Formats: sequence, C-alpha cells, structure tokens
Amino acid sequence: MRYGIDVRKARIEKTNGNKTLIIFDNIHNISFGLDNDKNTVKLKIDGVTKDELVANNENGKLNIYDFSRRLTLPKGEVIRTEISGKTIYFELLGKISIVPLNLEKVIVDERTGGVFDRTGANEQADLFYAPFGMKDHENNTLYLGFDRKAEKLSFMVYLYEKDLEVEAGKHGDEKESGLIISEFTWEISILPDEGKWQTIDPGTIIDETEGFNKSGRIIFNDLKGWAASQNIVWKDTDNKSHFWLRCILKKSGFQYPPRIETISINTVCAIHGKTIKRDNTWKRIEEFSSSNTSNGMPSQVFISSAKPILARTLLVSVSGEYNEYFATWNEIPGRDNQRLLKYLENKFYFDWIGNANIEKNTTGNIIKIFDDRNKILLVLNVWKTKVSMVMDRRKVCDFAVRMQNPELKMYSGLWTEVDDFDGSGPDDNHYILDKEHGEIKFGDGLSGRIPPESSRITVVRYRIGGGNEGNFKAGYNWKVENEKKTVGHTLEIINHKPSTGGKDAEILNDAIERCLRDMKIPYTAVTSGDFEYIAMNTPGLRVAKAKAIPDYNKNDGENSKASVTIVVLPYTPIETFIAPPSPPPGFIDAICHHVDKHRLLGTQIHIEFPQFIRVNVSMTIDMVKGYPEKELTSTVKKELAFFLHPIKGWFDKKGWPIGRLVSRSEIFEYIRKIEGIKCILKISISGDNGSSLDANGNLNLPSEISTVYPGSISVIINKDLNKCRSGDVNG
Repeated sequence: MRYGIDVRKARIEKTNGNKTLIIFDNIHNISFGLDNDKNTVKLKIDGVTKDELVANNENGKLNIYDFSRRLTLPKGEVIRTEISGKTIYFELLGKISIVPLNLEKVIVDERTGGVFDRTGANEQADLFYAPFGMKDHENNTLYLGFDRKAEKLSFMVYLYEKDLEVEAGKHGDEKESGLIISEFTWEISILPDEGKWQTIDPGTIIDETEGFNKSGRIIFNDLKGWAASQNIVWKDTDNKSHFWLRCILKKSGFQYPPRIETISINTVCAIHGKTIKRDNTWKRIEEFSSSNTSNGMPSQVFISSAKPILARTLLVSVSGEYNEYFATWNEIPGRDNQRLLKYLENKFYFDWIGNANIEKNTTGNIIKIFDDRNKILLVLNVWKTKVSMVMDRRKVCDFAVRMQNPELKMYSGLWTEVDDFDGSGPDDNHYILDKEHGEIKFGDGLSGRIPPESSRITVVRYRIGGGNEGNFKAGYNWKVENEKKTVGHTLEIINHKPSTGGKDAEILNDAIERCLRDMKIPYTAVTSGDFEYIAMNTPGLRVAKAKAIPDYNKNDGENSKASVTIVVLPYTPIETFIAPPSPPPGFIDAICHHVDKHRLLGTQIHIEFPQFIRVNVSMTIDMVKGYPEKELTSTVKKELAFFLHPIKGWFDKKGWPIGRLVSRSEIFEYIRKIEGIKCILKISISGDNGSSLDANGNLNLPSEISTVYPGSISVIINKDLNKCRSGDVNG
C-alpha cells in the first residue's frame, strides 16, 4: 500500500453526519474528512494529516480523486479515431495533465465600466467577451472561478477572430519580430472569505497566447495555497464559494482589445500524423532483395511501407558511420554552445533552440538545453563512449564520443537530407527524400557518398500523415493509441473544434502558380508601393493602412531627399471611436525594424502614426414623405460615421485615405443614395487639431500624415416643403 498499512481486516464507519469515513483496527485509525463545500477530503492517519484529496459530484455520486495519480499525457502522444472506416492519427503538440475540475464562473471587472458575468458567453458557441473590457484600461481584471483546486492547471484560450478583416502580416518565410506583449499579474484566492490574494510566480507560468495576442494554452505549474472564497467583486445569490484565479491587466500593449470565444479546461492542440521511431523495416529496392543493408553499389534506393512522409521529419543513420564531428563535450557550456545549437537546429529542425539556455549538472554527465516550453537532455554514459539525446523522457538517438586528450569529441551518424546531389561531393553523407512515395536515395560515389557495403540503414525517426484527410468537423471521439497509459482512468477525448489546414501534395501547376505569385512580392523596397506592402505585411502584426510619402520627413519639411515617411495605422475591429486610436507599444518599432531590413542602402525611413482630426458634420435633409423620421436620422448618422472611419470608411470601405481633405461634395455623393432622402439641403463641416476650411467649405487637413475620425454628427430634417432642387447642396 501507499502508506504501508495493511487494512484488509479493518472496520469501516461513517460519522459526523456522513462527512467522515473512518477505517480502523487495533493499531491504526485512518479518516477521510469531507469539508463543508464538499470539494476537499483530508486524509489523516493516527491524527496526522497525510494528504488532501479532491471530491467531485458526478451524477449524484461523490467521487474522490487523488491528484498524485492524475493522468498525464506527454507531448507527441498518439491519439486515433475512425472516420469513414479509416484510422486517423494525431499527435499532441504539448504535455497535458488532466485534472477533474470545472470552470464555473467567468467575471470581468472593467472598474469604472462595471462588473459583468461572462459565464454564459464563455459557454455558448459564436459568442465572445472582452476579458479586460473593450477599453482595456489598466487594472481591469478577469476572474475565473473553479469548483475545486489543483496544484497544476492548464486551459486553452480561444480568441474570437472570425470577423477580423485584416490577417496577421506575413512576408515570405520571415519570422515574427515579436508580438507586442501586455503586462499582467496572475493571482489565486487564499484564506477563505477574507478577500486575500497570492501572486503567482511568473516563472511558473507558460503563456502560449503571448499575452492574449493569439489562441493558445496558459499553463500554471505552482498553485499551492489555493483556497475557495466568496469575497470578490461579484456575488451569486447562492453564495457558492469558488477557487478564484484572476488576471489583472497592468499595462496594455494590445493592437485592439482581445476577445475570447471560450476558455476550455483539459485541452491541448494536436497535429495530424504519427511519428515512427527506430524503423528497421525500410527495404532496398532491388530484384530478389528485401534487405535494409547496403550492397555498396551506387545510387541505392530504400523504400518505406508507411507514407507520405512529412517534410523536415526524417532522420537517417548508417551503422558504424559516426564520422561527423559537431561539438566538444568539455566546451559545453562554453565556446561550443552555438556550434551545438546550430547542429541540433539543422538536423532536428528545432525552431526554438536558437535562444535556448544550456546547463551541465554538477557531475558533468548531463547537458540540459531548454527554454520555457522545451527541454533536451544529452546524457554521457559511464564509459564516455556514447551520448544519448532524450526528449519527453524518450531516447531520440545516440551520438558517438571519442577521447582526443584531453577533450571528448562528439560525432554524429546522422546523414543529411538534400534537395539534389548537385552540390554533394564523394565524401558527403547526403541523401534525397521522395516524400510522397516514401523513398530515400543515396549518392553514386561522385555526387554523394555510398553507404559502405553491409552497413545497416536505420531510420531513426520520421512522421507520416498530412493531406486533406486530416481536415474534418468537430465532435469525433478519440482514443489514446497506447491504451496501457489510461488503465484505471475514465477518459473521454473529443475534438470540440474542427481540424483545418491539411493539404495534399502540391501538383506542378499549383507550384508554378505559387512561384509566379511569390515573384510579385516585393522583398526590396524601391517604389512607394513596395514600402507600403512591406510595412503592411510586417510578420505578426495586423496593419490596416500604410501610405508611403517619398522625399518627406515631418521634422525637415517636404524637401527631405532620400527620405521616405510611411504612415501606418493598426487594425481594430472597433467601429466607434470615442477618442482617436493610439499606437500600441512597440507597434511602430516592429514595423521600422522590418522595413529597415528591406530598404536600399542610403534610404532613410521614418515610420509615423497618423495625426488624427476629429470631424464634425451638420446636415439638413428633406426626406421622402411618409418615411420614418427617427429611422432615417439614425441611418444617416450611422452611414456618415462609417464613411469617416479611418480603417473601414471611404467609398472602398478600406479606410479614409491618409492626407485627403474632407469634401462636402463627396459626403453628398455618399449620403444621397440612402433610402428615404429626397434631397440634401445643407452640409457644414468642422475639425480640430489644425484643420481649416477652404472657400468652398471643405475641410483641409494640416499635413500629409493626417487622417480623420468621426466626431459630432447632427442631422436636421427639414419641415418646409418644396425646398428641394435637383442636385441641391446649399451651404
């Protein structure tokens, strides 16, 4: 037994109104005490508290859970389902510990804006809520109330992005320069009903949403001291206590206020495919042969029974061929850090490893390479002849170690995949992969090395899958492929979101079309259009508008040669501005950094946020007889506010053109088509921030970097008859 006590002959009783279960004999007394909220069970042995268990009411039965036995599935765990008679495999993209708790309350405290219960919005599809309000002021707070506690917790945050009209920027294969991160404080409730909070150490939190900037998991690894409480800003009529987790917005760095579709417990992303390791079943394509060993001949081809093979997943080794030196054990950590990281990045396609940390244990036999989400161990054996690489507690491959006094040199037996043998010499350990047919081809001895005769070809690892068959609707039931891992657990796995993004192998015509599209993408900024495209496609940012103004710098006047000013406006789904938008922290710097990489030498670039002009409009109209006056007035105001919107306005609905004056005739042209208007009698315009009226009553903006947003809009319905004349715009 776990506590070394034999209870086979013990007696069992319930006391304290069935809240305490006692197991006892002549030697020991074991009690399980249920708290008043029926959330926690304390285990005591001979009066000493040994453990704290979790109680859960399920279909009228009170089940008790031991969190020390919670089910944990590692990153890469294979799950499967049946679709149209075919088995489909997916792999988990992260480690998940499954805990039996529920999210019962979602409360948003907008401070001066009010306190709102968003529980219903969190539970209903296609609804959303702003976790910090639509104004995202500092100290606005998101409260999450759970029915029981856990020492570790993770949940998936799905952002609502279905109505976003501007996609996040992409420019070739360039990586994001870093999303603009807001600052938060996460806290848990402690000391029941006393309103006390305990700050969670940020080092124990993994935030895949990068500050609610994208959908992803938030993982809490240390929630010790969590207690149920009623004392928060929101009180239910039933006075039920919850284990509260709250997030306080300390500094907003959002492009626009984030909106959450749902927060989902015990959820992790998965990717279509299945990893196959240490595969010795690849066979040489040769008549009367089914061997996985080399015959020493040129241009050998080996084939797998599993296909298609996903790109950048195949690792191939040849027995006895540890001849690629990549790092010295003694110099890590030290001068060989970058050499080691570069090798692992190139061979294993680790996109995270460039900025990883490296540590060696005190005995000098284990090197740890890690960041916040990933970890690799390199383990040196006692004879100092081999290093094993371990990830997620599984050995990936071995490297050879050779003593070259006084240093331990590490050598790899992994061969390198290339697109072709054009740049391969006779001593290069290269091969070509045909992903669709599952074939690898070795060199001929001139272009690419021939594996030595009788050497065994081993595929260390590869993934199969991909294609359209991985796209399907939500609602399928799944099973863990290795069913031994779920013994003793009742586990239900359902994909509540559809699977998307899978594509079949690209055909030649599609590849040609993609190449032609890519040729039209500017990668060097020469023309104004080039500057605007590059700015709007800054990786990771949603840029609504960009206008390049050549030979212009607002600080030097309009004749600033070799200067280009780019006016940029971040995208927001917000349709009504009470005040002009302001650039989120880091927005301008991120665009400047991206454009700077693509400018011509000698060109000075200046990234500016627009100067906003608040435009007020007063309009007198005559309406069609019998048309509802209030409805017409409301429609005209709404349409005119939309026309003046800096992001969604103007005739093309792509935002007011930066630097363009506000013309009465253009307002007339846009408004006159509204149903119910007989004629427009008068239009008056005014603005602030240095704007001025010309002789015709049009509003001139103060500079080329100015734009507008709607202010006060007044609509007067004319009561006098016979005022209309054809095309009348009287001022």
